[in-house]
Amino acid sequence: MLNLNYDFFIHGISLVLFGLMVGNTHRKRGVRDRVGFWLGAYLLISFLVEVNLIFVSQNQTSVLPILGFTRLYLYGIILGVGFILQLSGAFLIKKDILGWLLFAGLGLLSVIGLDQNWFSMAKIVMSQYPTLGDIQVALDYGSWLLWGILCLAILGYTLAAFRNETQRLRRNRIIFWTAGLVLILGGNALVLTNQNAFGSLLAALGAVVISIFVLNPRLPNLGAAIPKIVSTLLTTLIEIGLYLGGFVGLQLLFSDYGRYSPFHIGLGLALIVIVLFNPILRVLNKWIQRLFVGERQDYGQIFREYSQNISNILDVKLLSQVVVDLVGDLIGIESGTVFTVDSEMGEDAQRRYRILAIHETDGEENIPGLLPIDGALSTSFSDDRIPLTISEVEMLPRFSKVTGGERLWLTRQNMDVFVPIHAKDEWIGLLALGPKVNGTSYSASDLNLLETIADQTAVALQNARLVESLVRINNEFRRAYSAMEDAHTKLERIDQTKSDFISISSHELRTPLTVLSGYSQMLMEDPQLKENEYYRKVIGGIYEGTTRLHEIVDSMLEVAKIDSRGLQLKSQTVNLASAIKQVGNNFSKTFEERKQTLVIDLSDDLPRVVGDPDALGKVFFHLLSNAIKYTPDGGKISVTGEFEREDSYVDHPVGKVQIKITDTGIGIDPRYKELIFTKESIHNKG
Repeated sequence: MLNLNYDFFIHGISLVLFGLMVGNTHRKRGVRDRVGFWLGAYLLISFLVEVNLIFVSQNQTSVLPILGFTRLYLYGIILGVGFILQLSGAFLIKKDILGWLLFAGLGLLSVIGLDQNWFSMAKIVMSQYPTLGDIQVALDYGSWLLWGILCLAILGYTLAAFRNETQRLRRNRIIFWTAGLVLILGGNALVLTNQNAFGSLLAALGAVVISIFVLNPRLPNLGAAIPKIVSTLLTTLIEIGLYLGGFVGLQLLFSDYGRYSPFHIGLGLALIVIVLFNPILRVLNKWIQRLFVGERQDYGQIFREYSQNISNILDVKLLSQVVVDLVGDLIGIESGTVFTVDSEMGEDAQRRYRILAIHETDGEENIPGLLPIDGALSTSFSDDRIPLTISEVEMLPRFSKVTGGERLWLTRQNMDVFVPIHAKDEWIGLLALGPKVNGTSYSASDLNLLETIADQTAVALQNARLVESLVRINNEFRRAYSAMEDAHTKLERIDQTKSDFISISSHELRTPLTVLSGYSQMLMEDPQLKENEYYRKVIGGIYEGTTRLHEIVDSMLEVAKIDSRGLQLKSQTVNLASAIKQVGNNFSKTFEERKQTLVIDLSDDLPRVVGDPDALGKVFFHLLSNAIKYTPDGGKISVTGEFEREDSYVDHPVGKVQIKITDTGIGIDPRYKELIFTKESIHNKG
C-alpha cells in the first residue's frame, strides 16, 4: 500500500512536470529535429527516474522489479546528463557531439558493471584501490567522477557559446539556459546525496526553464513582467491591509454595543469599501502602476500624429529614418532600417524577391537579399504577414529548409525582428529592428505595435517609392535627352563636315576632269588615232569614264547644295513623256546587254508640268538605273503615267500627274520603303 507522505507528493509533482514536458516537446519539435530529439530523450529518462524514485521511496520493489531497482535512478541521472550534453551541442553549436555520448555510454557501462560485478569487476577495483573500502564507496566515487566530467563538459560548451555569441538576445537565451542547467545539475547533485524529493523537484523546475527557452522562439519579457508583478502584489497587500484595518476598526468601534452582530459589522464594512475605499484604491493603484511600470503611453494619439507626419513624406530615406525613430521612442531599439521589396526574374528563370535596404548601416556594403518566391521566409512575409523573429527562423522546424544564402543574409543584418509591410495585396517593404536597448526580447504587445506601425507605413512607403521611381525615370530621361542632344550636335557637325568635304572635293575634281575630258576629245579627233582600232577603243573608254565621273561629281555637288539648301531649280514647262523616253534611250545599250525589255506607256494627253528638266531627268535616270540593277536578265521594266484632273478647265487643267515605274525584280523591302526619300538613300542611291 502506498505511503502518501511528503516525498510521494513531491515526486508526483516532478513526475507530472516531466510527463507534460515530454508531450509538449514532441508536439512542438518532434523527434526529427535534433534539439527536440535530445530534449525529449532527456525528459523521458528523467520521467523514468522519477517513477523509479517513487517506487524506491515506497519500498515497492516487488511490484515492478525493474522500476523498483534501487540503483536505476543512478544510471538514469548519468544517462540524462549525457543527453543534456548532446542537447547543448545541438542547441548551442548546432551539431551533435557523439564522442561525448560514447564516453558517457562507456562510463555508464562501467558503473553498471561495477554495481553488478560483471566479470568480477568489483574484486578487480578493490584490488587496485584498496583504500576505497567497499563496493558502495567505489560505486559512489565512479558515479560522481563520471557525472562531474559530463557536467564540466556541458558548462564548457555553454561558456564557449556565450563568449562567441555577439547578439544580445542570443546571449540572454544562453543565460536563461545556464540558469536551467544550474537547477538541473544542482537537483542531480541533491539526488546523488540522497536528497531525492527536493532534488527531483529542483531538476524538474530546471527542465521547465530549459524547455521554455529551447522550445519557444520568443523569450518571455521578464524585465517588463517583474514590475507588473511587484505592483500587483503591492496593490493586493494594500487592499488586504485596508480591508483588515477597516474590519478591526469597526469591531473595536462597535465592541461596546452588544446589539451589533458580525453581520452588521460586515455590512457596514462593505458600504464603507464601496463609498470610500474603492476610490482610494483606484488612486493608489494608479500611483503604484506609475511608480513601478511607468506612465502608459497614449498609442492612439501617437499613431494619429505619426500618420499625419508621414503622409507628406515622399523621400524613402527620410521615411525610413522617421519610422526607426518612432520605434526607438516607443520600444527602445539599438538599430533599425526599412527594406524595399521587389519581385524579379532570377538568372535561373525563377521568380524571386529582391530585398534592398533603403540606407546602408555601419558603412557596410548594401547587399540585397534574394529570397525564392515559394520559400519558407517569403511565404511567411508575403502570405502570413506577421512579424518574424530571428529566433523563430533558427528554431522552428518549418524554417529548417531555409538556404544557407538566406540565413547568411539574415545574419548580416544583425536584426532581431522583421516586420513585413503590405500595400493592399502586395508585399512592398520590410521593417527590420535590432536588439532592444534594455536587452529584453520583443513581447507580444511589441510585435502587435510593430504590425500597426507597418500597416500605417504601407501607404506612405508606396507613395514614396512611386515618387522615387518617377524621379529616377525623369533623371534617366534627362540624361538620355542630354545624350541625344549631344549625339545630334555631333551628327550635325559630322554631316556639315561631310557636306563641306563633298562640296570642296567636287569643286576640286571638276577642273582635272574637265582637262581629262578635253584631252580625250582631242585624242578622239586625231586622224592617226582614229585609224587605229585599239587606240580608238581605249580613248573612247577614257572619254566615257571621264564623262561618268563628271556626272558623279555633279551629283555630289547637287547633294551638297541640297544639304546646304543652296540648290536652285530652273522652273519651266516640261514634257514628261519626252523626258522619260530620252532617259530610256540612254539605257538602250544596257537593255540590250541584259536582254531586258523597257515599255514606256505614256498617254499623249499627259499635260506638261512645271519643273526643272535637268533635275527631273536625273530623278528618272536614277529610278530606271535602280530598276535595271535589281531586275534579273530578261526581265521587264514598265513606265506608265496618268493624270488626275481636279477641275474642268481645258486650256490650263489643274490636277496631278502620276508616273509609275514597275519591274519584275525583287522590289523594295517593306521595312525600308519609308527611307526611300531620306538623305541616306539619296547618298547611297539605293
